[in-house]
Amino acid sequence: MVNAVIAEDNRHVMDILKKFLIRKNVEIVGEASDGKTAFHLTDQHQPQLLFVDIDLPQLDGLSLAKLVKTRYQNIKIIFTTGYKEYAWKAFEIDAIDYLVKPFTEERLSICWEKIKKNIRLNLHFEPKDFLLLKNDRGIDFVKTKNIVYITSEQRYTKFVTLSHGTKKIIKTPETLKSIQEQLDRKKFTRTHKSYIVNLDYVKRIEPSGQTYMIYFDQINDYAYLSKHYLNHVYDILQ
Repeated sequence: MVNAVIAEDNRHVMDILKKFLIRKNVEIVGEASDGKTAFHLTDQHQPQLLFVDIDLPQLDGLSLAKLVKTRYQNIKIIFTTGYKEYAWKAFEIDAIDYLVKPFTEERLSICWEKIKKNIRLNLHFEPKDFLLLKNDRGIDFVKTKNIVYITSEQRYTKFVTLSHGTKKIIKTPETLKSIQEQLDRKKFTRTHKSYIVNLDYVKRIEPSGQTYMIYFDQINDYAYLSKHYLNHVYDILQ
């Protein structure tokens, strides 16, 4: 799965980038309006992509990119700015593209082609209709459309499925990360470090203390939605 941090202090530009990347099945793991916050998010999540506005408060985009590159050389950087004259400095830092604001949908598509070429991943992912889950008894065949949510539980990953009104629980030693890579990103999304949720079953989301609760159709279970993933989930649901 491809993920990204966006460092941009213009809310309108941030929204344009988010919507475009979500349509490309990119997970937004961090959003920042200043350079220091962007650096901490990049350090925490180590994304594959980092979109950076050059004119950021606290720590400018060029300085941020240099810091990131000293630690994580494989992160691909795309600069956004209203000033063409910084382009040569951006490419000195080995940026893969330089978007001058305001940019068009066509220009973003050109940028996306450069991203695909650089990260060398198969972004034309075809989600599976079935998952094969290994466990102590053998292998369970699970229809992905029947999965309500998935959660990590001690040494296991627990699947909660629903078929013809019957709830079933399946456990596997496979990790959440390896499972998420097999699922359709338009339907299944990470909502918490320990949860993946099938958005087709979401009935409502409610605040609960410092976090949020997700409630489902047809079953009384709930899942957690952390503030970190809140904007990403809302963007997908819109």
